[in-house]
Amino acid sequence: MEDKVTEIFFYVDEFCNEWYKAIAGHQLTEDSSKNTRNKPCKMSDSEVITIMILFHLSHYRNVKNFYIRLMRLY
Repeated sequence: MEDKVTEIFFYVDEFCNEWYKAIAGHQLTEDSSKNTRNKPCKMSDSEVITIMILFHLSHYRNVKNFYIRLMRLY
């Protein structure tokens, strides 16, 4: 399974990189008058998408059990 995880992550990461390039000029600007939290994310979008793909390919019924029993091992 580990080789599949690496392969899925590679393709998802490539997709995300191309996606960010494609939408770079089309995004709305942020309103600087709003008070927003700029807390840095600990996981990249590619990692989150990969975990969700693996969840949908697994036999688990909810994400909590999937993450605790399988993803924490990796």
